[in-house]
Amino acid sequence: MMAKQYFIKLADNYQYPYQLTYSPRAKRLSIKFSSAGELSVVLPRGMQASLAHSFIQKKLAWVEKHIRNHVAKPTISARPNSLDLKMINEIWSVQYKEGVDGSIKYSELSDYCLLIEGDISSDKLVNKIIGLFLKNKASLLFMLKMSELAKQYGFHYSGITIRGQKTRWGSCSSYKKLNINYKLLLMPEVVARYVFIHELCHTIEMNHSAKFWQLVAQYDPEYRQHRQYLKEHGDIIRYF
Repeated sequence: MMAKQYFIKLADNYQYPYQLTYSPRAKRLSIKFSSAGELSVVLPRGMQASLAHSFIQKKLAWVEKHIRNHVAKPTISARPNSLDLKMINEIWSVQYKEGVDGSIKYSELSDYCLLIEGDISSDKLVNKIIGLFLKNKASLLFMLKMSELAKQYGFHYSGITIRGQKTRWGSCSSYKKLNINYKLLLMPEVVARYVFIHELCHTIEMNHSAKFWQLVAQYDPEYRQHRQYLKEHGDIIRYF
């Protein structure tokens, strides 16, 4: 049975749909906005629906902000026509060529053109080969950037691995080994730098305490804006 749909009126009189979702684990009202643009109010089981409708009206500014962010984001797919590598100011066009042997590979052509040829019928393989391209582009660059920052600010780490995590931009182990996500190539340079600084600070503070954030702020005074950018544009982490 399809969930009943309600509508909230935005500032421009546009009606945006939302649904009510009851959760046995919810202890209070909350609003969720999915990467697909689906808006919902989560209620504790047994709570009156009228309270949810009043709640979302009170949160109208929050709702409008997230709707604007969603509409402003480019649609990402496993078969993009271009890749905007914001960190290094490069925009690569992507071309596809069907092959017959079941394999898949990529080639870097002139004028920032990425050619993917082979079994392009599989989104999974296309996704994987784009990830390989990004990883190869990022590996040496990220290692050099991290080394420069560590030397500049006096950090020490035991090693660095460039990976394509689906849920993290970076991590730091108790042995001070860093993992950095190659998809940071798709983020602005200052945002990528924030992630590098964030992980370097974990070599000193292995937590997210007030002391840790003070350390981050010492090397990136605008880290809050950069962190917020990742939250608002972080859907891209699921791709490639």
